[in-house]
Parts: sequence; structure tokens; C-alpha cells
Amino acid sequence: MVSNYLTSGLLTYIHTTGRFASGVNLFEKLRSKEPEVASLLARVLIDADEEVKAVSLLYETIKLLPLDSSLLDVQAAFCMSKGRYDLALECAKKAVNSAPSEFTTWERLAQVYLKLEQYELVCLSHSYFRGVGVHAATV
Repeated sequence: MVSNYLTSGLLTYIHTTGRFASGVNLFEKLRSKEPEVASLLARVLIDADEEVKAVSLLYETIKLLPLDSSLLDVQAAFCMSKGRYDLALECAKKAVNSAPSEFTTWERLAQVYLKLEQYELVCLSHSYFRGVGVHAATV
């Protein structure tokens, strides 16, 4: 899994310092060994205003890993940033289906529903991912 405190801190550092080239270089090297790192690389490319490269990377990697929730989450976030909530909804639903026990997938789905003003579904999503956290804590 590429979603943890270390990767979050690293992405924050890259974004804050503007060291996008270093981040791209790092994640490119890691991606050759672990394709799942493509989601981190795509986030850095998007932050570096290299959206065309990021979209191309997401497209190619999702063909290889169609159920990678991190990739789908990045894709959903990108679609949301472009105001394409209809596309973001499909990506977010796929992410939830591929990783139903991940808090972040449910959070993104709730964000999309909020933008689409589907408030009942926001509440249902929120209730479910709260249950995921409670369930995970008791297991």
C-alpha cells in the first residue's frame, strides 16, 4: 500500500519545497520495482503542473492495475479538480469497490457526492466509513 504517514509526509515535503523534479525522479525509480508507486508519481506530476504526463501515467497504470484504489483515488481527485464530478463519481465508486475497508476511498466518495449535492448519499457514505474505522479498530 502506498498510502501511509511516510508517503504523506514525503508528498507534503515535495509540495511545500517545490522539489518536484526530485520527487518525480524518486518515484520513477521506485515505480520500476513497484508499479503501485505510480499513484504517488501522478500526484507529484499534477502538483508540478505536468497534468498531461500524470493523466497518461494514470491511464497506462490503470490498464495494468485496474483495481488499485490509490490510482483510482488520484484519478477521482483529478476529475474533481477539473469540475468533472460525473467522472470522479465513477472513479470513486471503483475505488470503494476495490478497497472497501479503506477510509480514504469512502472519504473521496463522500466528497464527490457532496459536490453533486447528493446529501443523503454523503450521509450514507460517511456513516459507512465511520463504521469501517470502528470495525477496523475492533478487529
